[in-house]
Amino acid sequence: MENVQADADFISEMIKARLDPVPEVQLIPIEHEGRTLLEVKVKAGVLTPYYYYQDGTRTAFVRVGNESVECNAQQLLSLVLKGTHMTWDSLPTQVDANKHSFIILANTFREQAHQEWNDKYLESFGLVTFDGKLTNAGLLFVDNCTVFQSRIFCTRWTGLYKDDAISSVEHRANLVLLLKYGMDFIKNYTMSGWVKMPNYRLNLPNYSDRAIFEGLVNHLIHRDYTVMGVRCISISTMTVWNWFRPVRCLTARRFKTAISTMFRPYAATPLLPTCLPSSTTWRNVAPACARCAN
Repeated sequence: MENVQADADFISEMIKARLDPVPEVQLIPIEHEGRTLLEVKVKAGVLTPYYYYQDGTRTAFVRVGNESVECNAQQLLSLVLKGTHMTWDSLPTQVDANKHSFIILANTFREQAHQEWNDKYLESFGLVTFDGKLTNAGLLFVDNCTVFQSRIFCTRWTGLYKDDAISSVEHRANLVLLLKYGMDFIKNYTMSGWVKMPNYRLNLPNYSDRAIFEGLVNHLIHRDYTVMGVRCISISTMTVWNWFRPVRCLTARRFKTAISTMFRPYAATPLLPTCLPSSTTWRNVAPACARCAN
């Protein structure tokens, strides 16, 4: 660059004029092999979505792999929730809590926690609002759950190529029952060896029950319920993924060694590019910064 200061001023003006809200951007001049470069650093934004404004229209972009694409309705909703520091499950509904029951949740609580259930826990757990309305999380735990996304498809395939299914079943229920149905299906279609000891038999299961349980729990609670998809369980190498989304399989064979890194939401840390492509022109700097901020 011949005049770094002038270029930096131009970039700053374009960002202020084209982006709403204005993201936090750093312009750093760098000397490299006798040439002056200008590094543009865009930090992850907390006021999402960041819009690119031009010709009276506002457009939001997101990173998908190594490219930036315009937001669809679901992605825009996720950005709005992120910008307001809210999650889908915490949003209140217009459904009265007194019209639904939590018997299955209460019985499971007594069994797992070894203490009596109290209806006051519903508000404490974020399932019911203070004025007696269900939240989205509450809809997922009521006995007669009607949330479309609260479903799992379980399939037992022959071999490793998913060319023919031995058994396939769909379950639609609340999260507690989905966890039970998923565990039962996996146990029914996984083999368990054993070794005869002097006075007893030592069971050798193919997969750790606790690892499977933790995997199913985390997939059910960490999935993005703004996506109108379902949860799938496939038993050949035992994989679990979110339907209608790019397949990101978790293999149960890796549970014992990688369990701490796999229990993460699908929408994890935003992928922020460290620099703009070399072919980026100045008129494209503002929309590129908007994509990075989102």
